[in-house]
Amino acid sequence: MSAFVAILHRTGRPVDRRLLVHLTAGLAWRGPDGTGVWCEGPIGLGHALLCTSPETERGIGPIVLDGLCLSGDVRLDDRETVLASLKAAGCPVDQSTSDGELVLHAYRARGDDCLDSLAGDFSFCLWDGKRHRLLAARDQFGIMPLYFAETEDVLILSNSLLCLKEHPAVDLGLSEEAIADHLAIGMSARRDATFYRGIRRLENGCKLVAATGTVEILRYWTPSERAVPSRTAHTADHVEAFRELFDRAVGDRLRCTRVATDLSGGMDASSIAASVATLWGPAATRQAVRAHTFYFDHLVPDEEGRLAQMIAAQHDMPLDLFAIEPLLEAAFALNPRHVAPEPALGLLSPHDAIFPRAADHARVLLRGYGGDPLFELVGMPSLGATEILRALPDMAKLGLRHRRKPWNGLRQRWRAGRREPWPLRPDSMLDRDFVRRENIDDRRVAWLAQHAAPSGTAMATNILWRNLFDRADADFTGVPLQVRYPFFDLRLVRFIDSVPPLPWRGDKMLLRLAMAERLPTPVLHRHKTGVAGVPIKAWLLRDGSKPWMFDLLALDAVQPYIDRDAVTDLLRHPECLDRATVAQIHFIWTLAIWLRDLPSRRQPADLSAFG
Repeated sequence: MSAFVAILHRTGRPVDRRLLVHLTAGLAWRGPDGTGVWCEGPIGLGHALLCTSPETERGIGPIVLDGLCLSGDVRLDDRETVLASLKAAGCPVDQSTSDGELVLHAYRARGDDCLDSLAGDFSFCLWDGKRHRLLAARDQFGIMPLYFAETEDVLILSNSLLCLKEHPAVDLGLSEEAIADHLAIGMSARRDATFYRGIRRLENGCKLVAATGTVEILRYWTPSERAVPSRTAHTADHVEAFRELFDRAVGDRLRCTRVATDLSGGMDASSIAASVATLWGPAATRQAVRAHTFYFDHLVPDEEGRLAQMIAAQHDMPLDLFAIEPLLEAAFALNPRHVAPEPALGLLSPHDAIFPRAADHARVLLRGYGGDPLFELVGMPSLGATEILRALPDMAKLGLRHRRKPWNGLRQRWRAGRREPWPLRPDSMLDRDFVRRENIDDRRVAWLAQHAAPSGTAMATNILWRNLFDRADADFTGVPLQVRYPFFDLRLVRFIDSVPPLPWRGDKMLLRLAMAERLPTPVLHRHKTGVAGVPIKAWLLRDGSKPWMFDLLALDAVQPYIDRDAVTDLLRHPECLDRATVAQIHFIWTLAIWLRDLPSRRQPADLSAFG
């Protein structure tokens, strides 16, 4: 993932080149293939390159073109269409043109309207010297991060939160609102908030425009209304069209020479791995692909390892299979190799253990997130009796022909409507004054209401995904690795929106039929399953509480937020724990670890790359 920074003095004062070099040098670990800076009066851009495709090897940014300058991290979908459109507009582009250069040409041809024709994973800053205007933008789903800090004199932007923290003008005071969100739900509920009062996120689908002393944030993309489903296509047409689009979504994220991929026993990650093997063929799969699967060896029942081995064997794909249990203690190490800029999910997201292992093999990791909301029925507008009756013949035919139950998704929707909501537990483990002051219960209620599984392009509105994307960034993982999500592809999402919900979305029927020849039968017939039991509870019952658990609770930094005695009592009686109380304790642990390891001062950067 290439890293970048932009500094704009809104009063016209020239940028301090030494400061820009310092900030850019601090990004070199994220972009180890070279660093560069560009300054012109009040504006300065810095760039650290991470090569992930042949086009990015042409040179180190920032990219300059006819009075325009761009620094960013850009991966575009459907390059052929973008190239054809720009050639038709008279732009001198070809297959060797990098995605960042394509953005510059598109802006020169269409101005800000170019954002309407761009899709993929991107965040960038673009300076228009003729108009003395800075444009910054973030992709529609928010795959790529973009942060900014604003004072009376200066605007600083970067895709690295760690980089912004190094600028001396940025207010690094901690936000109690963000801490309250973390303790309530394990993530920030505000789309633009960070843990620092002086730093904000640019929301997905938004652009920031800075000109003549003003800064304006505008939305250039909004999740569309659900398309009217097409009822004319036959089963084979829907399946073939989806399979073609899915392979294109995966293929557009494979412009690299080596790739790592998540692999589980479920449909989503396994479908991506199968598509990679189909697109690259057996020889390249053996040599350039590595799948990664974690599993619980003994704490709770787990089939992931066995099913992943079946998938890897079918495609002759190298598999890194590792157990979670040995990693539990290391997750709370006193001297971590990398300190994230915000609290991380840690043990509640064992997928995070894959990042350093994937980075040993490749610079690109494909992840299976997105399949659930893409095919979700629970968060859809009401399915009326007429629509259900109209779908019954197709559902019956598919059930008989493929021995599947496409009505499982409908049953899931019905059960979700009858299911009791997650009970709100008294926040007995948190400081009472803090709970009352920050309305912790109200925060949890609001999040649960929003977490009603929005599907289709509305996936972009769910804060869960934004938090997962941000925490797959190098700032949090500590390794130069670009993470890509084929299910978060606008073409794919719009297609799913256009087909009848029943029978195609229920039980992921369309995905299962498309993968019928690519995945083992046990995977195709497996129902959606979560983790069995409560692993951390099982761990505590087996091994007992550890001294470091109580040491974390004793830290001065967490005393304003917790009831130390209440948490201590629960840790000494793990048989009383359930999913909700384990989650609350985990939120406390991760906050305490972060506050413990948070650097007390800005760190010096290595300027050797600049001579």
